Amino acid sequence: MVPAVQAGVPVAEKEYEKSVFDGVTIYIRKDMLDKKYAINWIGLWIFGRFEVREI
Repeated sequence: MVPAVQAGVPVAEKEYEKSVFDGVTIYIRKDMLDKKYAINWIGLWIFGRFEVREI
């Protein structure tokens, strides 16, 4: 399964569109660009992670 949103540079970069949200670079799969996403930080300062969900 290929993730819809990816934080690091994807291997198949041509399949993703680069976007920047609040200073964080993410890559959204091109067939998922028409959808809206909410990006939240979950956890503590260093030990947390981003959560991406479709709105």
